[in-house]
Amino acid sequence: ERLGLVILGAVGYAIEASFFFLALQHGNASTVTLLFFTYPAMVMVASMALGRGAPGLLLGGALGCAIVGAALVVASSGGIAVEPLGVVFSLSAGAVFTGYLLGIDRVLRRTNALTASLWVSGSASLALAAFSMATGRAEVLTGLDQWGPVAWMGLATSVAFVAQLAGLRILGPVRTAIIGSTEPVAGATLSFAFLDERVTALMALGGVLILVGAVAAALARRPEPGKAPEAEVALEPPTP
Repeated sequence: ERLGLVILGAVGYAIEASFFFLALQHGNASTVTLLFFTYPAMVMVASMALGRGAPGLLLGGALGCAIVGAALVVASSGGIAVEPLGVVFSLSAGAVFTGYLLGIDRVLRRTNALTASLWVSGSASLALAAFSMATGRAEVLTGLDQWGPVAWMGLATSVAFVAQLAGLRILGPVRTAIIGSTEPVAGATLSFAFLDERVTALMALGGVLILVGAVAAALARRPEPGKAPEAEVALEPPTP
């Protein structure tokens, strides 16, 4: 599984991150985030195209709640403004992230989440570092005011990596993507708590819809053995 994880990190995750930050140069953060969070729908469509079955009513409703909720949260947190190139980069980031999730779901069978996160994030870091140096864009941080925030973000990202892969093993890519839509809610909540940003009625409604979608996705039952799938089949931990 090592080679697959390296490829998914160096190609999949690194390209997705690059597209997302390129999109930020052509649109505000709210709009870019809104377009990126169409990826749960992409994951569901791609899963159906790969023959994993159509989603049941509960999972389909969860997806709808998550997307509408994310749209409300993001749209109410800032003006909608983006250039056409920003739209392309944002949707491309979502499409690549869709491929990354589906690829991880296919590759990750025996490796634990912590080890897999090390291979994925490490290969993505090396790929981005090589690209930065090759294009002359590499910069060396100086001082605690630069190293401190980067180190803190690295710690937060490492926890997110491990948690996402651990959840993917249990829930599969579609439900993982839907529950991942809680990210805008977390951002709005932390902004309210630490940045004194206000929470509007639309933002609160969007948060409720996202949480409803996340709970519904977690409760969506997998098909029983021998029956046609109504939802995706998640990975099972290996039998000892």
